[in-house]
Amino acid sequence: CVDRATNGGRATGYLKKRDMRAALKGFYANKKPVRIEEILEALDTDCPGETVQYRWVACQVLHRLRRHQQQVCM
Repeated sequence: CVDRATNGGRATGYLKKRDMRAALKGFYANKKPVRIEEILEALDTDCPGETVQYRWVACQVLHRLRRHQQQVCM
């Protein structure tokens, strides 16, 4: 876990934003660049500063899954 590796073996619930950006780019590598940029812009808008909480990612993923499911079911 990157969190533990960068915080002396202790999980804090936060990651440096640069690490989160790298993780998101890797996770969404198969997405169109414009979609990845939307996600990274949301990260910068919703999480000002140098760190981001894990739960931000979970909320974003759930929001996108719900939106996708609504589009598919219509």
